[in-house]
Amino acid sequence: MRHFTRTSLIAATVLLAPIAVAAWLACSATADETTGVPTETVSAPSLGLEALEADIAVLGSINQLDLTKQQAASLLEVTEQLHAASARFEKERQGFQEQLRPLLERKRALMMKDQAVPDELEKDIAGVQAQLEALDRKVVEALVPFAEKFRPILSAPQLQIVTGDYEARRQAEEWLDSLREMSPESFKDEMRPIVQEFADATIGLDQKTLTTLFTEAHNMDSKTWAKKKGDYVKRIAPLFRPAKGKDSQLIVQFFMHPRMVPVLQDKAEVLK
Repeated sequence: MRHFTRTSLIAATVLLAPIAVAAWLACSATADETTGVPTETVSAPSLGLEALEADIAVLGSINQLDLTKQQAASLLEVTEQLHAASARFEKERQGFQEQLRPLLERKRALMMKDQAVPDELEKDIAGVQAQLEALDRKVVEALVPFAEKFRPILSAPQLQIVTGDYEARRQAEEWLDSLREMSPESFKDEMRPIVQEFADATIGLDQKTLTTLFTEAHNMDSKTWAKKKGDYVKRIAPLFRPAKGKDSQLIVQFFMHPRMVPVLQDKAEVLK
């Protein structure tokens, strides 16, 4: 029996931090002589291990979108603009990091010797960290508007994947499946803490409502469940969605991955 909590399953909403466009090694391509389609758009020797692993992770997300060639090309154009806009903040960020590093090194050295950290040092560290947080907010304000450039390119189902709606439904389904695997005794013992953790009255899923939904889902016979499962998944999916109003941030965050540009370049070449 797998046990899940809302904390472990819910799709995290992360405030955008500025990500510089990294300087990656150049990519080389080989093509099938008969089709002209690249057989390995990015050849293994041209990329480091970390870049290869990152590309595979990005492709895992991109392939879910089932893009057309035109979509890949259009997304690439906007993504390049997005990364360029983010890079403009990098010099400022590096300046704050250079200020922070010696302060943290000094604090580490003191703590290594089990010595007290002066209040003045803590104040200096907090001051620089506050400047970095302020920069993060400025970057969010600058980059979030790019979401409106991505939206027209993507279909409604694709946007649901990018913003976590698809993932929320998948997690809700997995959660309900795990719930139905509970023995009657386990369900009775664990129902109250489960409901207390998951309940969210702001989305119409208070403790009383969830108790009813979870109890019905757990006790329903297999034949009825097969017919009604989708309704229950849809009903509790909001529990696993990112915070309301964060869609634009999630769209931008999705395309801010430092390997997104080269992956989209290669994907556009491969798609027919």
